[in-house]
Amino acid sequence: MVHAPVGEGGVGVRLLERGDPDPKSADAHVARALLFIAQRKLAEADREYGEALRLDPEHLEAHLGRGRLYAQGEKWAEAEQELQRVLKIDPDHRGARLSLALVYSRQNRTDDAIKTLEASHNVQDVTMEIARAELYLNKGDAVKAESIVAPLVRRYPGLLPGRLILGNAYLAQRKGPQAVQEFDVIAKSRGDSPQVKMLQGSSYLLVGRAADALSMFDGVRKAGAKFPALNRHTATANLHLGRDFTPPAKPSPF
Repeated sequence: MVHAPVGEGGVGVRLLERGDPDPKSADAHVARALLFIAQRKLAEADREYGEALRLDPEHLEAHLGRGRLYAQGEKWAEAEQELQRVLKIDPDHRGARLSLALVYSRQNRTDDAIKTLEASHNVQDVTMEIARAELYLNKGDAVKAESIVAPLVRRYPGLLPGRLILGNAYLAQRKGPQAVQEFDVIAKSRGDSPQVKMLQGSSYLLVGRAADALSMFDGVRKAGAKFPALNRHTATANLHLGRDFTPPAKPSPF
């Protein structure tokens, strides 16, 4: 899943630099909208963004904030319109481009999301490259995902989101040793994560380490996590070890 970017500075930084704005200015309305969002008063925030845009129809932060607000409420068409307005004013606005890609991906419009990111001039932006690789992986193009994210991981070895995508790309291509290497590195920082244990176990299966895979899957089960492939992978590991496996019975609702 492509993730929403956290603020770009924008109006908040300008207000800090300049002091309190004119309470009737567009900036002031945007500032109040942000306060309303923090208080989960979304209708009031939308109204403040509307007032800001009435005063300044080209106000980037108002369009961006309103677009993200609409996306939060799954008003996809409205969110798309606001975010595209930002990019029309400033084609290199990374926050709007990432947010628009998120809007598309949430609607399963993966090709549109990819095109949005690839239209950026910020070709060295790590966050955008990670998002692009994830989209290709979700599309089923693990080779392309690997080609994007592998250079990033070589450049930034501590880039765990990149390693996670790379490991999944290796899994999808059944490159067992490479997948094991990535997930073992991730486990050093996030070894308690059921997701990481599940991925480690899956990679161990590919290289014939059935006992190690079972250990990971047992850890997932003890954590109470549920993954669609858990029972199937556990059964496969037991089969390699010559054991039977019966999935745990679902607790009775009575």
